[in-house]
Amino acid sequence: MKYRVRYKVWFEKNGKFLLGEGSAKLLFFIEKYGSLSKASKHLCISYKKAWKIINDIEKLTGETLIESKRGGRGGGGTFLTIYGKDLLKEFKKVDKAFRKTKEKVEEEIL
Repeated sequence: MKYRVRYKVWFEKNGKFLLGEGSAKLLFFIEKYGSLSKASKHLCISYKKAWKIINDIEKLTGETLIESKRGGRGGGGTFLTIYGKDLLKEFKKVDKAFRKTKEKVEEEIL
């Protein structure tokens, strides 16, 4: 094969960027670690930038993306809302479809 096929998937709403690979990774790691702080550290971004990403998505959609639970006996944490989980699930589904198409193109055409 001479070439490699590349692509980027992102969601837009009303012509504005909503979610891409980086912000989807942030949601994934919030879900994995139960912490916005740990997710931002894992991705090597500041906590402030992570909050900006979350706030920008929430502002554009009018939906709550994450919920925080204060510490205590059971411990605290940050969790995706149902909307946050659904948004991440849809992004993964679309990205998977594009990846399969890319692989098919590479096998059949190139």
